Amino acid sequence: VPARGIIALTDKKEAVMSNMERAIKSNLQWFLQSGVMDPADGTWGVAERVLLAKGNEALGKTLSDFDSYTPYEGYYILEHRRPDCNFEVALLFLLAARAFGNENYRNVGRNLVRYLYRRSGCRTNTASVMLPGIWGWATPPPHLQQSYWLDDNSWDVTLSLLISELDPLLDAELNLRQKGLESAYALCKYFDRMLKEEDPPTKLPLNGADQAPHFSALALMACAKAWHHSREDAFLKPMRRYLELVAADGIASNVWLVRGGGKLTPSEHTYLILGLSCCAGTPLEERAVALACRSADFILSIMDENGNIPSKHFEAPQGDHLVDLIYTQNWATLGLVNLVSVTGKTEYARVLKKSMDMLVAIQDSSPQKHLCGCWRGMYDLDAGTWGGGDEYEGGAGSIYTGWTNAPISLALLMQANGWTLLHGGQR
Repeated sequence: VPARGIIALTDKKEAVMSNMERAIKSNLQWFLQSGVMDPADGTWGVAERVLLAKGNEALGKTLSDFDSYTPYEGYYILEHRRPDCNFEVALLFLLAARAFGNENYRNVGRNLVRYLYRRSGCRTNTASVMLPGIWGWATPPPHLQQSYWLDDNSWDVTLSLLISELDPLLDAELNLRQKGLESAYALCKYFDRMLKEEDPPTKLPLNGADQAPHFSALALMACAKAWHHSREDAFLKPMRRYLELVAADGIASNVWLVRGGGKLTPSEHTYLILGLSCCAGTPLEERAVALACRSADFILSIMDENGNIPSKHFEAPQGDHLVDLIYTQNWATLGLVNLVSVTGKTEYARVLKKSMDMLVAIQDSSPQKHLCGCWRGMYDLDAGTWGGGDEYEGGAGSIYTGWTNAPISLALLMQANGWTLLHGGQR
């Protein structure tokens, strides 16, 4: 792995088959057969999600707001292609190719990245705008109006750079590292100005609730990734400023937090674990990891005996018995993979295993091709089945490709193979 990398990879070609690995392969098969990729080789990207119709009280609003879809009996595929979802699924297939020695997985991962840079039209790549390299939210955008999001762009930056490390041939073909850094400079410029509460220097403002971890902890992750590639202090400036806000409990009370009850929800703490732990290997590691542990300790204090973190996010149904796989449990699991690697704390490793065991146990085994091998957006532990209600972006009726399925499989895949999303040879 190049010294600039933030992923630790081991050469484990003959891993022992386990429940975890079977779950990963079943999920990969879901991606290939469910219809979320059409064609299934990734050449035209991956759709945002499968939307189930039966009992979905948010169905009408969802189809109205996300108006590019294909109807099937009992479900819809929401066909808009989001760069962040495509990057997440591409990373999953590229790592799965390495783990299982499967060339088809590698081809799918590469095709998804080629789709992003050659066909999606989502990347702003002209010098005529002030933030060249920023990615639009989706193609085709609903109602033909493009939008730009801080959280999504943070994933786009992080994973474009990460994939440039994993696949040198793809990097050479698409110039991923240079383009990823160009996107990172634009995001960092915006992030720095936003934290200083100055007007964003662009005609293409990034949407998001500013300092809420859902947005800014991910921007921190992207800046850390870019610093590993560039070693430029410009990326450390907003990182340092955001860490000061987090340490002082000074994250602004904006609309995101007000709608969440005025406090950081468990979901926001999981984003802090994920974003802060990705600062490992940077000059800000000590403080960032300490703050990540603070959030992890809070999560441990509310996690139940099943390993579940109560669903409290305002965009999803709420309840202590509900497993939120869009905004909470998925990110907590991926973040804990990072944090266990950095700290070696046995209590974090224990709850990580509990979360993973629960995820493997609840994976959908329904025979229908659009369900078999997936994780839906919400599980009801009291009922012992998928359920809990629906919102137009959250709940059991939404089966996200990115956000839910790819991050969960990535967490399982990394844990099974001793990999992380953290850092490489510079530690």
